[in-house]
Formats: sequence, C-alpha cells, structure tokens
Amino acid sequence: MLYERVVEVDERLSARGDVVRPLDLAAARRDLEAVRADGIDAVAIVLMHGYRHPQHEQALAALARALGSRRCP
Repeated sequence: MLYERVVEVDERLSARGDVVRPLDLAAARRDLEAVRADGIDAVAIVLMHGYRHPQHEQALAALARALGSRRCP
C-alpha cells in the first residue's frame, strides 16, 4: 500500500476554477496536526481540478510545511 491514511478536505473548485466551497483551512490544520501527532511526516496533496487551478493545493502544501510535514510530489 502506498499510503497509510486518507484525509478528506472540505473544499471544491469547479473545472473553471470558480470556488464552489471555500477551503476550510482550520479543519485541514486539525487533520494535519493529528496526522503529524501519529508520526506521519510526508503527505501527498491531490485535489480535484488541482492540476488546472492549484491555489487550494498550494495553500494546503504551505500549511503542511508549516506544521513540519514534507510534501511528496
């Protein structure tokens, strides 16, 4: 198995890049802190339409790095 855990993030961008549901960074922070507390220090961030509109992925990557995680490509 390539991963140990999946964390779902409450957010949604349309295929055109419109914000359908804003990124909930507070909830993401709690989830990432829990992951770090369990000893996981590398994360992969993959969001729907992120390849075309990366702003939410970039915000999550910055948060993960600030919490001490290493982002995996």
